[in-house]
Amino acid sequence: MTAVRTPEGFTLDLHPRAELQAVQLLGPEGARKFKSIASAALNVGRVAAGSSYEFESDTPNGSFVLTVIPSAKKSGKIVAIALPKTESEVYAGAAPPSADQSRGRALALNATVTWSTSISRIAGSPPALVPPPAIARGIYIVEKQHLLTEIRSTGPTPLTSIGGVNYRPIYVGISTNFSDRWTNRLALVNELDLSQAIGAELGKYRVRFGSVATSDLNAVEWTIIRTIYRKFPSYARQHLTNRSEIRPFRVDMGGLNLQHSGALPAYLEQAIGATDQWFEF
Repeated sequence: MTAVRTPEGFTLDLHPRAELQAVQLLGPEGARKFKSIASAALNVGRVAAGSSYEFESDTPNGSFVLTVIPSAKKSGKIVAIALPKTESEVYAGAAPPSADQSRGRALALNATVTWSTSISRIAGSPPALVPPPAIARGIYIVEKQHLLTEIRSTGPTPLTSIGGVNYRPIYVGISTNFSDRWTNRLALVNELDLSQAIGAELGKYRVRFGSVATSDLNAVEWTIIRTIYRKFPSYARQHLTNRSEIRPFRVDMGGLNLQHSGALPAYLEQAIGATDQWFEF
């Protein structure tokens, strides 16, 4: 039985059945790639010996769910590998089985987000956005600074670099008035006398702003969250703080077409969805 060693020092045996599943998922090279996927397993010791749990592993080969059974201190076995349960995409107008038709929303979108080349940081006392957003309304993405070693330890993640510093998105939002939205949010930090206590932490955040000519800003927000979620499902489930705000939706007549221009974040891409396609989160 093949074995791998994880970053936390656990030795995990790869069950033959799991290796066969890897070949079925990844082709002839599946057994070799499986070793790389399995060696990324973290928190193996968080459950009692003999109890199975699922761990999602993001790797250059994709995102996979591993079923792990710890057997003793610093050892265990991986008994299954599968693709993660991400959104369901059902064609020909059919709703996913778990979708509530009364709650599912129909979205149609044909718009372009123009991202500002000026990216605001949070600084000062009282804290403020520096520089302030040059546009009045639209979409914004909050990014948090991370050390490159932290990023490498969690596998592939949405990432952008600004002046040699690495940032990852943690929140996607919309506003009809950026100035009021952020003035109020940062004023609360100052009113609660938190500016000095968390000043260093606030300096780790950046805010990207994008203008978009559409009245349906919610559709833009949901589409961007969906884009990040599709590319980095494991990361999004753990770190994208407002992912849970999305509900199942169907692409309405006209399709879903969101383009980007300007200072496009590296982790985004053009988003296109076919009419009558369902997305379930």
